[in-house]
Amino acid sequence: MFIGNVINIAHSLTSFPNLFYLTSLLAVANFCGRLSSGFLVGKMGDSATVLTLLLVQILNLIFFSNYQSYASITLGVLVAGYCFGGAFGLLPALVANRFGLKHFGINWGVTSIAAAIASYLAHFMVDISQQLYGDYTLTLFALAALNLGAVIFFKLNFKTASTPA
Repeated sequence: MFIGNVINIAHSLTSFPNLFYLTSLLAVANFCGRLSSGFLVGKMGDSATVLTLLLVQILNLIFFSNYQSYASITLGVLVAGYCFGGAFGLLPALVANRFGLKHFGINWGVTSIAAAIASYLAHFMVDISQQLYGDYTLTLFALAALNLGAVIFFKLNFKTASTPA
């Protein structure tokens, strides 16, 4: 949702001009999240890392509509990009750990399609929220609720392993 709408969301929260730098920062944070999530798994374990990323993202989404300064919007976009990249970077390993490597291609394909469909539907949710309410608050809270659902699903379906030695 942020990837395609970060500038519009930022402009709806503030009257600051020239917020286009946020797109680049989002991409850099996404890359850093993908790169460092493997390091976090080594320190915390895969389940704890994903749960931490989801919980941080929930807090960021809840408070995002209150970000009104350059610094807070920039920080919110960096957190969103980092958490998205970190969680998405871990998905192949989680799929392999959960289902094995025998049918990894099909399992990863289904996971990727689910992420693509969710991304497509999130853009509709963003547009509807903007048209009906004039801002993105509803979308931010709906996405926080979906992330909370992911936390619950994850806790019910994945064992939380102890921290690796």
